[in-house]
Amino acid sequence: MKKEYSLKRVALTINNVCNLNCPHCYLQYESEAPGVMMSSRVRERIYSLNGIEMVIIVGMEPFYNKESVKILEEIAETFSSRDVQVNVITNGLNLNLVTDRLINSLSVIDISLDGGRMSYQGYRKGNLDKIVRNVQSLKTRGYTGQLNCLNVINAETIGYIEDVIEVDKEFCFDKIFFSPYIRTLNDGSNTVEISPMKAILKKLRQCTSFLKNQKCVMFFGVNHVISDVSKEEELVERNEFLSSYIRENFDEDKVVYALESLAQGLLRITYDGIVLDPYHALHPSLYKDFGASIFDTVPEEFYKRCIAMREDEEWSIAGESRVFPIRMLKELLH
Repeated sequence: MKKEYSLKRVALTINNVCNLNCPHCYLQYESEAPGVMMSSRVRERIYSLNGIEMVIIVGMEPFYNKESVKILEEIAETFSSRDVQVNVITNGLNLNLVTDRLINSLSVIDISLDGGRMSYQGYRKGNLDKIVRNVQSLKTRGYTGQLNCLNVINAETIGYIEDVIEVDKEFCFDKIFFSPYIRTLNDGSNTVEISPMKAILKKLRQCTSFLKNQKCVMFFGVNHVISDVSKEEELVERNEFLSSYIRENFDEDKVVYALESLAQGLLRITYDGIVLDPYHALHPSLYKDFGASIFDTVPEEFYKRCIAMREDEEWSIAGESRVFPIRMLKELLH
């Protein structure tokens, strides 16, 4: 019986500005739209979505200033009042701008760190002490949702894993997530290189603090697997190696090979109203070519069209949560 897919999750890029300049950032986007904040016109279109179970709010930085926080608050309250889970991803520097109303609307706050006491300042150039104070204040003010730490592993940050885990003593995160850096096509520049999947897994296998800390999870998906292969045969070989290595060296759920995002029911909508599938959402330089205006399309129908592009192909499944759209991989590899 053919599986039915539907739009369940929406990631919203609510602005196009940030207070940091991280060397791996993929959200560097030159838009022709006026301003840098999501307009009320775009938001009204988003509020017409039906059947959504989760909204994931990103920035660039959603807590950039009070104007952005006001937009964030409106979106969060609108969807949480419908019993939709609202998550936000932030660098944490301006969490002091969180209002009491917003505290009650957020289910998950993910803070991107990529480093600890010895490495954060040199890599992100932010104020780690301020983030610690902001998190402590949130908890004092009654925030009871989940609080996680996000970390990108690249050729530089692969050396910061232990430092990240150590700094959790000051934060007390619920989860500490790691994921590989992938090359993207964006309108800025990135000054870091990928770290091969084999190298990352071997590093984690040697990291006692990662293995013993139940909060720590490494997750990756199909985009990470194909990021440094050039031939389809290499992809098959890579998949076989990763699956075998994970089974042999890690406890269950310690390293998660995630379901392809489109199959999870996910789309991205940008601050200027472009609707995108999860793959092209990683590549801002492709937004104009592969996205559709929210004023010219219905997101639910856009999602169905994305799924329809794959409906005649077979889905290769390896394990309960490992789904690979074969034709998409072939297209990406060439």
